Amino acid sequence: MTLSTPDFYTLQTGFSSQTGAGYYEIYVGPQVRDIYGVPMGAAYVGSFVVLPPILSGRVTDTNGLPVPYVTLGAGASLAAGITDTNGLYSLQVPPSWSGTVTPVKAQALFLPASRSYTNVTANLARQDFQMVTPPAPALTARAQGANLQLGWQGVSGASHQLLWSTNLVDWLPCGPALLGTNGPMRADVPLGAERARFFRITTSR
Repeated sequence: MTLSTPDFYTLQTGFSSQTGAGYYEIYVGPQVRDIYGVPMGAAYVGSFVVLPPILSGRVTDTNGLPVPYVTLGAGASLAAGITDTNGLYSLQVPPSWSGTVTPVKAQALFLPASRSYTNVTANLARQDFQMVTPPAPALTARAQGANLQLGWQGVSGASHQLLWSTNLVDWLPCGPALLGTNGPMRADVPLGAERARFFRITTSR
């Protein structure tokens, strides 16, 4: 803490910036005297509060219904938040916090997959997520000329990767991942010279 006198009538105090959440009080005097040697009539008392920002929102499913008991993690050093029976959550973070909040519940996918923040200094509401349950990785197949046409049910906003194998152990991608749509999807795979080919689909955020 520092003291300075910008003029004959003012005593100015200074202190380093405080970011820790809590209530702070500052006492100055009463032993401080003016240029005539007269002490302060009473000690000066100042106070301020540093409140931790709160991130809050709601998690719903694709029908708009609340999803309870979703865990929202913001890093190993912070306590995770959990949605209540109305799908609501609140997550307390340190002042000026930067990081990422990620929802998790079993094998479900979430849109967006996470939310990133930089220098959070105030409460942020409506930080919502939507939970999407991935479909069973069921594929349909039919011959289409020199190709094999594979089809499956997509998930909007998720990434779908078609994989193939000849031994059910080593799996290779069939082209790039495809951004999902909320409906049927398909991919055409050229028929190869292998005696047997196996296919599967994976869904991720």
